[in-house]
Amino acid sequence: MIRSAVEKLIDRYLRGNATPADETLVEQWLDSLASESSHPGQHLSPQEKELLRRKMLKSIRKRTISQGSRWKPVGIAAAVAGLLLGGYLLLRLQTPAPTPVYQVFRTGVGEQKMILLPDSSRIWMAPNSELQYPERYASMRNIILVSGEAFFDVRPDALHQFTVQADSLQVAVLGTSFNVRAYRNLPGLNIAVNTGKIRVTRSGNVLGMLSAGETMQYDRHHRAVALGTFDPGEASGWKNNRLYFDNTPLAEVLHMLENYYPVKFRLQHPEPLVVSGSLNMKMKPEQVMNILQEITGNSIRFTKRSDQLYIVQ
Repeated sequence: MIRSAVEKLIDRYLRGNATPADETLVEQWLDSLASESSHPGQHLSPQEKELLRRKMLKSIRKRTISQGSRWKPVGIAAAVAGLLLGGYLLLRLQTPAPTPVYQVFRTGVGEQKMILLPDSSRIWMAPNSELQYPERYASMRNIILVSGEAFFDVRPDALHQFTVQADSLQVAVLGTSFNVRAYRNLPGLNIAVNTGKIRVTRSGNVLGMLSAGETMQYDRHHRAVALGTFDPGEASGWKNNRLYFDNTPLAEVLHMLENYYPVKFRLQHPEPLVVSGSLNMKMKPEQVMNILQEITGNSIRFTKRSDQLYIVQ
């Protein structure tokens, strides 16, 4: 379709029926190969552009003269169109694709944020998180969760797939809601689907298809995948300032708390412990520590070394 339109335009140009705007457009096509502009070949040197332009013009003249009267204007137009498009494609192939520009969003320790995307999809960011999305979002619905946790409520769009890149994993959806936890200080990633369906891949390989109520745990170190089910209200409970744990190693619980409070924990307990239960993140750090002691049967104790550091024994 594009080639046909170009041929018709050039045919008018050769017959002398072109409008001034048509003439300008054809001449600009050739001139753009030899000058700096927004043309895709802008990264070629001026010498390379001029050389390519001369070769195209020489080929057009050669074909026209050698064929004599046997060549009709429409045939010449087709040749010119082919050469113009060929030159355009050559420049296109020789020019690296522009790097997408991303907007960056961050939350601090204990801070939450809701982002309304251009397509009315929404993202809730958990504390101490960072994500990015492209400025040209309309044609590229790709979110990068650099670190942290986020809940996605995606508006359906059959023509533009919505993807989330988290660490080495990619989550692809058309319209659904799901939660991704990918804190750098945790040993793995957790993906939980509230509604709809998603596909999780790594390096092009499908790790799993998850539907509502299903979750995936991905171990960064061993690259192991574990599938399970969950209570939808618990996966995104952090949106309502409540964290849920189910046989979660104490070390992971403490790392999670470091994203909600401006403190650090140094675990020195001789035996591995797991935690099951929930914690209200509106409580003060000391209150949370007291509850953790109760949950673990008072088998741990917190010793304050400074305003920012606690030893857990």
